[in-house]
Amino acid sequence: MVIYVMNWFEEKPVFRHTDLYDYFGLSKDYSLKDFKRELFYHITGLDRELEDFLVFTILGTSCFEEYAGGINSTLYDATQSGMSNLLLRQLNRVIPSDIDKPFVVTTPFGAFDLRYDYGFSVANADSELHPKVKRLLENRTLRSLGVKQASLSLYSKNKAPMSFDDKPCALSDIPTVVPETVDIQKISLKPDYDSFKFMLVRHLHEPQIPNAIDTLETLSQRMEALVESYDLDPIQLTQHGFLNANINARPTSIFRQSLALIRAQQIDVITPFDMSKGLDYFEWNLRYVYEIWEDLFKQRKGPSDMPDRTEYGEIRRIIRRYDQGKGVNEEVVKSEATMKTQKTMELIDEMRRLGWIFERSHRCWRLTYG
Repeated sequence: MVIYVMNWFEEKPVFRHTDLYDYFGLSKDYSLKDFKRELFYHITGLDRELEDFLVFTILGTSCFEEYAGGINSTLYDATQSGMSNLLLRQLNRVIPSDIDKPFVVTTPFGAFDLRYDYGFSVANADSELHPKVKRLLENRTLRSLGVKQASLSLYSKNKAPMSFDDKPCALSDIPTVVPETVDIQKISLKPDYDSFKFMLVRHLHEPQIPNAIDTLETLSQRMEALVESYDLDPIQLTQHGFLNANINARPTSIFRQSLALIRAQQIDVITPFDMSKGLDYFEWNLRYVYEIWEDLFKQRKGPSDMPDRTEYGEIRRIIRRYDQGKGVNEEVVKSEATMKTQKTMELIDEMRRLGWIFERSHRCWRLTYG
């Protein structure tokens, strides 16, 4: 018998199950508290926030707009004894090393690949970064990564980055430090199946996410006040994305941390208050690493330290003239500039990278120095 298929449509299977706990054979009493206890019972000296950062990395986030979900972190090491690497190895009890590897299924009709739609990578921040690691840091789109969510954990034997320019520090959602007080008891790293099942249940939690642009604008405004309260160097912080409300800057990292907490707590209806909780974690980490990296934070740059071009002056004058405290829309800058639009856009991008200006809200620019 021969079956002719006249119309063939490619369809992605949609996983639906009314009770994921029942489906995975996990007790409904198993909670986030149980998950953390299983993960950290043999580890002492970690602050609750540091434990949560590791949990965020494991559980990840939903994808949003064209961007893959996930949390990237870099763990520096106050002990300088390899503790950050040892700490990340503990995650193997929950995350199989081959979780994102394709599995080939062979059928009488041919072979096809199956793969879990989640990636987790661990790498050395002190070595040359592999192209895959660079992609996880620099281009976290769904198209680039090929999975809906991917987390990256980097470890360093150093107490601090050489500078804020170091990619692992500059591009991680959570650059932090393993404290000197941490201690890990030696245990057999046997898989913990209940924790694994809990992770799977949480990976399938995908609530409706608020508009990213609106949330990033709110976070950027709150961060602007936070930076002023710490008397931090505005040029340095602008260069490294602390003030920019764009998709590759610190507000997006806070956005991701909020999503990770929402997933960890299995919040179904997201409020603006839920989306602001990531800022509490950011502030805690800023206070924490500031004490350890004080010399880095106190490095200051003045306008005379930055490359300058005559054309920048025209952009600065336009922004200064029209800024009433909330930034100047990019369309105003383009319409007022005497140069061609393409040239104006190139200059704006250069000035952003150098720290002359920052994006207070979506495509609205302010001067770093008045």
